[in-house]
Amino acid sequence: IHLGSASSSSRNAIHGEIKGCLYIWEKHYSKWQLPFLKLILMIGIMLRVLLFGMIIRDYKKAEIYYTALAII
Repeated sequence: IHLGSASSSSRNAIHGEIKGCLYIWEKHYSKWQLPFLKLILMIGIMLRVLLFGMIIRDYKKAEIYYTALAII
């Protein structure tokens, strides 16, 4: 049992999901498509940084997503 979605908002869970997505994409899809996936992931991460940082004001989650940009 995870109280308050403790595992889904952790740094390792978020970073692992992004790394897994990139790994699966590199393994099963064409290399020329990878930059488009990375662009989509970056846009999604930046939207989450804005959402958690400015609107919801959950600075811990905003920081976690901000550090996820280094993975891409």
